[in-house]
Amino acid sequence: MRILISSALAFCFIQAAACQNKPPGSDVPITDHLTYYQQYQEAQRFYEARDFARAVTLYERLTSINPRDGENWLRLADSRYYARQYLPAIEAYQKANELGFGFLQNNYYRIAACYALLEDKDNAILWLEKALDEQRFEHRPNLLEDEDFKTLRSDSRFKQLAGLLPERKFSREEGWRYDLDFLMSEVKRLNAVYSARPLPAGIQQAAENLRARIPNLSDAQIYVEMQRLLAMLGHGHNGFWPWIPSERVRLTQLPLTLYFFLEGLYVIDAENNYKHLTGSRVLRFGRAKTDEVVQAIRTVVDRENEMEVLWRGPEYMTMPQVLQALGMIDSPDKVSLTLENRAGQTMTAEITPTAVTRRRKLFPSKLEDAPAPPLYLSNVEDFYWFKHLPEDKTLYLQFNQVADKRDESLSLFALRLRRFLNETEVDNLIVDLRHNNGGNSYLYPELLKTIIAFDAREGKKLYVLIGRNTYSAAQNFVVDLERMTNAVFIGEPSGGKPNTHGDESHVILPYSGLHAGLSAVYWQISSPRDTRVWIAPEIPVEISAKDYFANRDPAMETLTTIIQKNRK
Repeated sequence: MRILISSALAFCFIQAAACQNKPPGSDVPITDHLTYYQQYQEAQRFYEARDFARAVTLYERLTSINPRDGENWLRLADSRYYARQYLPAIEAYQKANELGFGFLQNNYYRIAACYALLEDKDNAILWLEKALDEQRFEHRPNLLEDEDFKTLRSDSRFKQLAGLLPERKFSREEGWRYDLDFLMSEVKRLNAVYSARPLPAGIQQAAENLRARIPNLSDAQIYVEMQRLLAMLGHGHNGFWPWIPSERVRLTQLPLTLYFFLEGLYVIDAENNYKHLTGSRVLRFGRAKTDEVVQAIRTVVDRENEMEVLWRGPEYMTMPQVLQALGMIDSPDKVSLTLENRAGQTMTAEITPTAVTRRRKLFPSKLEDAPAPPLYLSNVEDFYWFKHLPEDKTLYLQFNQVADKRDESLSLFALRLRRFLNETEVDNLIVDLRHNNGGNSYLYPELLKTIIAFDAREGKKLYVLIGRNTYSAAQNFVVDLERMTNAVFIGEPSGGKPNTHGDESHVILPYSGLHAGLSAVYWQISSPRDTRVWIAPEIPVEISAKDYFANRDPAMETLTTIIQKNRK
């Protein structure tokens, strides 16, 4: 909370007291700063309790006394909106905009909503256009579902703003070209870099070439070529979501889970009649060698570094339509794989595709003769948890998703962890981020403070495990740890850059109904001059297929050895 008040503001208080003896709407003269702060706290309590009528009264007092605080204007605007005082809410939102408080795209959107609720359609459309074009509003698909805009749903202008196809008949070629143009315009509108400057010439030319070739391509080929365009941006968080069905593009997936190890590409799990393939190394897809498929897949993986090819490439390699569009196989109906089984024998398997499912985090070995799973694979679906290892005075923390659990928020978990570290004899803290592909960066500060506090204590050691799947909000968390602690990093390079593109915006192509995410924010957590492609560990440890299938964790084994040597 902000308690410090400038001398200029103090003068405002004196003038208000002298000229009016009290702020508007208040029965208590403002004679000192404490009174203002008490009212500020009371307003916050009403706001958080959703008692918006009383919050309005208090925020009106606060903004009249201290008009420089944009947070109060924003809270006043929200309170008026929820209290259905739409015209006064618009005035408060505009004042917050002038001071730069809040997410401006949301402020503009809320102004549009207020006008829509006032049945002022023209101003509602005007402010929606401003939100989308000037402020890069990221949630275009939400427009059709928002009840605030129900009076606009029949308006052709609103339908276009919501991303709907114009009401006329489209041929297949016209529809796909409309989608291509829509996709490129959304990239240009939303991307944090290219919204301010032209798209690279290579992407523009590739889009024009695709536009001309659409009549000669299948729907799946068009899908893959558009994914290629997104990959050319060289940023993460730009790609289609194949697990959401589309009427135009029917994607399938091999019922296999693949993973890259030191020795190559392996089947780590298989469904139904293909269980016997688990543990086998993949040598060919049809006639194409695995290395050739990797090179082709690299052109469609949206990525900032090569670790993302290792992490996300196997997902594309299990999609027959993608493999066919890239010229790796002849037919998507059945895929022939050449493999080397666990006995070293070469074999061929004909795989029938099934429905697409979302990729999963790495799991324990599926081999029947595998021992119990190691710590890092024992509970990967839990967002965050820790285990005390008293024999080494060590605490192991696994942080798998930057998100709140239903029964315990990340902040409350961080406080519980802090109490444990303060009350227990722990000399070494291990933070495992190898399964963490991100979430909401605004949720992790309390956990970051807990770890910083531990690291600052004399004689304490902090170790951080990272890998190809350490991405997005988890990448931001790693950069903060690198900047603010003395952590020793171990494992693989991270899946993103220290300064990274993130915050996927949901986009639905009007004709095909394909769903995609496009990056909308550039997170500059590290130095503005930091051009590294990843965070590289001081202790590089990669996992082999042999170790994985035997449920061994070489990174943790190395770290345990280091800790035990340090004790001696």
